Amino acid sequence: MEPCYLSGMADESDKLGRYPKVKVERGLVAYFDILGFTHIAADKDIARAAGLVIESLLEAQKRAEDELQPPEAVRRCFTENTRWVVFADSILILSPVLEQDPQPQVWYEFFVICAALLKLMFNAGLPLRGAISEGRFVLIDRCYVGEPIVESIGLASNTEWSGCVVSRKAAEKLQTVLSRDERYRSHMQQKSVVYQVPFKVPCAECGKPPRLVIKWFPFGPYERPAGRTAAIEERVRDRFQAHNKALSDREAKKLQNTIRFLQYVDTLYANTNEKRQIKRHACCSLTRPR
Repeated sequence: MEPCYLSGMADESDKLGRYPKVKVERGLVAYFDILGFTHIAADKDIARAAGLVIESLLEAQKRAEDELQPPEAVRRCFTENTRWVVFADSILILSPVLEQDPQPQVWYEFFVICAALLKLMFNAGLPLRGAISEGRFVLIDRCYVGEPIVESIGLASNTEWSGCVVSRKAAEKLQTVLSRDERYRSHMQQKSVVYQVPFKVPCAECGKPPRLVIKWFPFGPYERPAGRTAAIEERVRDRFQAHNKALSDREAKKLQNTIRFLQYVDTLYANTNEKRQIKRHACCSLTRPR
């Protein structure tokens, strides 16, 4: 096994000199952890649960390909550039963004993949909470180091729901990207929404203003539950308690916050054609600044 050159990461010259294998990249990072996975890991049917995780990861690619045109674009992004790491109850997705890449398209593809993963894991009874960040990172063999990785893990761990929040730094970067190509602004609005994220404790990064988050509802490509509010609550309770999971007080709080979020997203649909109300909220909004 090749050594992990962590000792040389502090100095840029070392990366390019003594440690030539180290390559600093810039791109998008998403971190997710599976809610209630401790109960599943203690169950005798852990092999089935692991299979569900793997199936959801593979299906996320197919779902993204079905949504994107042309599908070759996401295949390139997903298979050639995107790295997946699964460990215990955690999933880490890293996607380097090259200067020559069509920036808005890469961001959109990444959001589509994250939304598909959230949706599929939820449907499998394995709800996720996560966060997306952007910045420089280093990938060496089995070593993954960088500020956006640390930021996304910390931000996701401080949320109380099943959902995915975009860091402020990443949201600001996205605004810059979209200002250069307005064509993708409406696309991004289909996969993200501004929302008051339920955080455990206040922090400088969290703040109180609404945040940009991934819009992974409805549960399927064309599925909107009949009965609206009651159906959403029933579906969320069923998925949170799947695989014989017992709900602790903390998990029950995350369940309630997830219900509120999905009900809020449902109110943004004006009709069955999914015309949405667009709200403007400072730097987090994806609407064009006035």
